[in-house]
Amino acid sequence: MAPHLSPAKHSGPQSFLEAPNNCNELWWRDPGLRTLNFWLAVLFLSPFMVGFDGSLIGGLLATPQFPVLITELARPRQRGTVGSLFGSFFFLGAIVSAWTNFGTLHILSSWSWRIPTLMQILPAVIQASLIVFVPESPRWLVKMGRNAEAKNFFVTYHANGIEDGELALLEYTEVCQMIHGEASEQTAGWLDYIRTGPNRKRLFITLMVALFAQCSGNGIVSYYFVLVLQSAGINGGLQIFNWLMVILASLFVDKVGRRKLFLGSSVAMLVTLIAVAICNERFLATGNISAGYCMIPFPFLFNGAYDFTYSPLPTLYTAEIHPFDLRAKGVSISFASAFGFGLFNQYVNQIALEAITWKYYLVFIAIVACQLPIIYFIFPKTKGLTVVEVRYLFEGGSTDSVLQDLRSKDRKQSMESLHVAENA
Repeated sequence: MAPHLSPAKHSGPQSFLEAPNNCNELWWRDPGLRTLNFWLAVLFLSPFMVGFDGSLIGGLLATPQFPVLITELARPRQRGTVGSLFGSFFFLGAIVSAWTNFGTLHILSSWSWRIPTLMQILPAVIQASLIVFVPESPRWLVKMGRNAEAKNFFVTYHANGIEDGELALLEYTEVCQMIHGEASEQTAGWLDYIRTGPNRKRLFITLMVALFAQCSGNGIVSYYFVLVLQSAGINGGLQIFNWLMVILASLFVDKVGRRKLFLGSSVAMLVTLIAVAICNERFLATGNISAGYCMIPFPFLFNGAYDFTYSPLPTLYTAEIHPFDLRAKGVSISFASAFGFGLFNQYVNQIALEAITWKYYLVFIAIVACQLPIIYFIFPKTKGLTVVEVRYLFEGGSTDSVLQDLRSKDRKQSMESLHVAENA
């Protein structure tokens, strides 16, 4: 039986943003968050390995599961930052790979390739050794009837061991209410995506995020610069630039909001694509070297705009908008769709560019232009909501109305209903 929560004792705010808690704002000064973030860093080794060795197996099997777990383990006020940093470790792995290969390039024995190959084992060994100690998802624990362990997770990692911490109790309450509410429904399956309006909207957003992440021109902007950048030694530098931009973006996710970042990056990419198309057309039509020189900065400008949103946010946002029973399926659909759109870029872009040259940029200009109204009118704002509260956005509410409704509910009645559900 789950521990009893006294309803009369807790009559505070409904939003986790207002819930008082004893966590230090600087996570490295907080014992609970230091421990929790260490376990989250263990999960970050997955995209690091994918970035290092480009493993298809690692990309398809391991990576889609970890963003879901990170979303469910992270402290609410850190969820955007932590979820965004997950994607940055792909670039960190690519950086280590690029410079390791560069460093062993001049070794005149078979160790020139043995060293980079053997180094791929190290992060896998570390992750395999520590993954068994990573906490279970509290939502999964409640679903399995292990409520005491779920409550203990929130108390230990989100409240530094304080049993009646307001934030920990609020999170535990929401999770229990959500899981017990879903218990009366059938187990979610793949067909649930087409049975209800909210789930169809989730599926549409998931596919659009994957499409925008792969088909926003990121596959063609640097097409003419690959040989130049590699010969100039900028390839490793470009990966460092990408990594730093994702790190910077992670600091703004919870401050600015997901939808504003999507819109801002899309506008910047649209302007950059138009500039690249114009310079490309002028260079091919006139042979003007100045037009060719003007194109050189644009891969960095475009990648900066792209990395600020479409590297860190797709997986985080997809996980946030899905309820517990569909979250893993949603992230899997996102990854599968992204791989599918990536195959299109891999095999079609070169052929199309050689056939119609600069005019092919117009296709991606149109795609990015269409992103803006889709993001503005369809993508919900998830800033300031827990993953439990986001569910209500798809029932017809807005972010502000959901927060207002949750804050206006009687906390005592909420806790009493939870106590009844736990002991049913």
